[in-house]
Amino acid sequence: MALDKWIIFPRSLFGRFFLIIVIPVIIIQLVTAYIFYQRHWDNVNRHMQHSLVSELTFLVKLIDGVTNQMELERIIKNWQIVFLAKIEVTSSLKYSTKRTYADRYKFDSLKTALESSLNRQISLYYISERGLIGCDIPLAQFNLHTEFSGRRIHSPTTYVFISWVVATSALLVIIAILFMRNQVRSILNLTEAANKFGSGQKVVEFRPTGAHEIRTAGFALIKMKKRLERNIQNRSEVLTHISHDLRTPITRMKLKLAMCQNTNLSTSLETNLKEMEELLSRYLKFAKGEGNEESQLADINEIILERIYNFHDPRISYTSKETNCRINIKTNAVKRVIDNVINNACKFGKNNVVIELRCSEDLVIITIEDDGPGIEPELHKKVFEPFFRMNENKEGFGLGLAIVKTIVQAHGGFINLSSSTSYGGLKIQISLPRL
Repeated sequence: MALDKWIIFPRSLFGRFFLIIVIPVIIIQLVTAYIFYQRHWDNVNRHMQHSLVSELTFLVKLIDGVTNQMELERIIKNWQIVFLAKIEVTSSLKYSTKRTYADRYKFDSLKTALESSLNRQISLYYISERGLIGCDIPLAQFNLHTEFSGRRIHSPTTYVFISWVVATSALLVIIAILFMRNQVRSILNLTEAANKFGSGQKVVEFRPTGAHEIRTAGFALIKMKKRLERNIQNRSEVLTHISHDLRTPITRMKLKLAMCQNTNLSTSLETNLKEMEELLSRYLKFAKGEGNEESQLADINEIILERIYNFHDPRISYTSKETNCRINIKTNAVKRVIDNVINNACKFGKNNVVIELRCSEDLVIITIEDDGPGIEPELHKKVFEPFFRMNENKEGFGLGLAIVKTIVQAHGGFINLSSSTSYGGLKIQISLPRL
């Protein structure tokens, strides 16, 4: 049922515009054809048949009972000029052995009208491919045979009229489609630029085109892009200064500790200072996100294999049927994502860390499962919050998954946590768009 719905109502803007144009045109054509055929054309044909019946009836009454051969020939000669048909008299029904009804023409109404007007049986039939119709009428002393064109009982221009109407409508639809494609192309260009900007790619030479509303939306996107880039740049500069200001006193404290005679105290303070440096470094990475790295085409399969190799952990198993899964990404940022999730899986997993890669036309899906303790379902969303830790006694600063989510979303993707049904631990699924 859903498939039939999308067949009738297409999802694309071009398809819906096409239906908006074509359906009214088809309805107009059907209504026009119905009114023309049922009203105008039937009336015209009925009047043409009535005229033919009147002429044949008058001719029969004129020559029926005429015994003078010369008078009969004169009447027939004159009527052939007026009637524009072949008229002759025969001693028998000339075409009595031929079919009464033709394959091409239906003579029911004409035959009925002639027999009713003449009050006698007649023979009406199709003669040749040229469209001639024969009519044999028995009279008192002989039989009257006439041949006339099929155009006397139907209008040959009807199909020409309909053909012109259909051809004109088709031409109008084609012209409308050409204009419509230009408008849709403008929307597609705007969509492509928005997708690239949303996934962190560089938008080059985007110029809004099309209708006024589309251009307005395009210029609004450009303004938003510049404003966000300016804010990101300002934030990075501020964070750089903060980093410098914070590292300076930490360095001084390290120098003081180096000169400290109390070994136990200096060791404890040095450990705390290292944690402060690590916290500062992680915070800067989280705040900066991906930095100023440019996107480039890379094989995600090769990246995963490289990161797995760096761990040297026999518990890690990798499954992928993809031989060429290239995607436009910021390589170093994605490497950081993969390192982070694999590190978490190795830290909490017991015997199995299973990684799987699947690629479709639109998405790249990376799945990481382990057999560790897992995470309660109610905490699946909270673990992405900065500085969130499930247990204060556990190591880390609660920034790992927050950084992962920031990078994945900057690529236009999404990350989901769930319980692993196969291994009983945590299942992380990362989806990245293939643009």
